[in-house]
Amino acid sequence: MALATSTCGFAYDLESKSHFSQKNFERNPFIPLNHSAGVQDNKQKKFSIKKSDFKISSIMGGNPPIAVINGKIYSQGEVYRYDTGGITIPFTVVKITSTSVTFAFKEKRFTVKIKRQVSVNKKIAPTE
Repeated sequence: MALATSTCGFAYDLESKSHFSQKNFERNPFIPLNHSAGVQDNKQKKFSIKKSDFKISSIMGGNPPIAVINGKIYSQGEVYRYDTGGITIPFTVVKITSTSVTFAFKEKRFTVKIKRQVSVNKKIAPTE
């Protein structure tokens, strides 16, 4: 038994003293599971990104400029969360111009242009 002293000066015996041993654990149980210092997968998960998944329906200039991406409004510096089916990737909206939006993930950047709908007026020949 171990002898301990309280803050008031009284001494008392401890029945048992807690301890921690990391021998049987793959990770430190005191670090949250989503923390980067936890167990790391040696295999990097691969994913593919299609520019066609980034649907830019409108862009409004101003200070700051804003863009509607997949139905939600974003401005420069905001994070667009792209779901690849199990993995969510945070893309930063780096730049918004009058015709395009530039995204960044880590060191990689790519630009998606707004698709403008073009209407063509066709003259229909009168029928007799």
